[in-house]
Amino acid sequence: MPFGLCNAPATFQRLMQRCLGGQLMESTLVYLDDVIVYSPDFESHLQHLEKVFQAMERYGLKLQPDKCHLLRREVKFLGHCVSAAGVSVDPEKVAAVREWSAPKTVRQVRSFLGFVGYYRRFIKDFSKIAKPLNQLLSGTGRPRGRGSPAITWSPECETAFQRLKQELLQAPILAYADFTKPFVLYTDASNLGLGAVLAQRQEGVERVIAYASRSLHPAERNDANYSSFKLELLALKWALSEKFKDYLWGAQVTVITDNNPLVHLQTAKLGAVEQRWVAQLANYDYQLQYRPGREHTNADALSRLPAVGNSRSPSEPVSDQEEEGYMVGVVEAPGGQREVVPVSWGWDPRRWRGRQQGDREVRTLSQWLEHGRRPTPAERQAQVGTGRKLLGQWTKLKLRDGVLCRIIRDPGLDEEICQIVVPENQVRALLAAYHDQLGHQGQEKTVSLLRRHFYWPGLEASVSAFIQACPRCTLFKSRQEARAPMVPINAK
Repeated sequence: MPFGLCNAPATFQRLMQRCLGGQLMESTLVYLDDVIVYSPDFESHLQHLEKVFQAMERYGLKLQPDKCHLLRREVKFLGHCVSAAGVSVDPEKVAAVREWSAPKTVRQVRSFLGFVGYYRRFIKDFSKIAKPLNQLLSGTGRPRGRGSPAITWSPECETAFQRLKQELLQAPILAYADFTKPFVLYTDASNLGLGAVLAQRQEGVERVIAYASRSLHPAERNDANYSSFKLELLALKWALSEKFKDYLWGAQVTVITDNNPLVHLQTAKLGAVEQRWVAQLANYDYQLQYRPGREHTNADALSRLPAVGNSRSPSEPVSDQEEEGYMVGVVEAPGGQREVVPVSWGWDPRRWRGRQQGDREVRTLSQWLEHGRRPTPAERQAQVGTGRKLLGQWTKLKLRDGVLCRIIRDPGLDEEICQIVVPENQVRALLAAYHDQLGHQGQEKTVSLLRRHFYWPGLEASVSAFIQACPRCTLFKSRQEARAPMVPINAK
């Protein structure tokens, strides 16, 4: 792949995800050319490393030894230090902050806030500390050209600047989320912003997983439209169903709030907007608990001032060699045309004859067709399960190079389609090849791909069950939102 192409990073990321797809989120994380392998103990770590090395070898990828760090208790990954204790900032990345001089222009203020904002989940009360610097950017717009407007550097700005530097250099270690345990979510809202703290009780101690805050939109600052109750409900909806959605979907969570009316949400009289928010919250397993404001310091401080922004952190050709069950290439499909399919499942009569001979029902039907005779009523009666269902397709079954196939005509394309009859013991491996290696497509597309070339009784049901049990689809794909059914409104 040549350097400099705008879509090169995305293409390379897709390659890495396909290469390491089986280990992602189970023992491996990958961002371009940065790969981290994690394990609970030494023995399993060796097994995970072996799987990664085998995947790299299959895809023709090479590792540079002097850039590999093996068997470490702590590693540096994307500007963070990752260890058994949790996640912390990388001291080498933030060392330059010590000598960072005071900004003199709007561009320099943005640069500083962008840098510290990347680590703001480690800094408690970040929005409160950064308020004077944030006000310097108010109404300035995005600078154009080489110049940048000058700023008035006040004592409050200097105090905020030095405080952010100090807090970043002394940032705490944040805990990992344990999805086998319930979460604790602190939420709060003020007329300036929303705040939330995600925590979890681990080993008898409540540990913070992440801080979050955001400013109010202009419409949300209207006191006539947004009461304190509505703002608190907005903070709950934002934190639960947006900011920490990936953590809290399917998990038990206790929400701590300092707004007592919010605890009685189920019996409150709500407007149309609030009802829509409550409908979104219905997808989560949460319980509301009241805590007085004087004790509710975690999220309260975050909501008092708006956050700077949701800053986010910003690398061999694949061989067409045939390997059983893992490669995709342009090969001859069962119908004779050349298509992109998993190469081990292309049109290979010798291989397919061997697969079908291992299945009693398919082997029996092939023998009847080979001898040119129809099964007797007694033979039909003796068939059960898959064999009986295949007999229902008898007029469409043919032998092609000794391979049992089902011949149908596509009404849309007005052409003949040759579908290989797949033995029952080969269905799961075929589904893994067509779903996992062709991009984890949805049920409709996977069924369409398979029906072009294959047939077995209950194909659609098999695809549906396989995709619903796919761990990667469960982790990465968006969930189907629950919606109330559409029913007629009866006039009184």
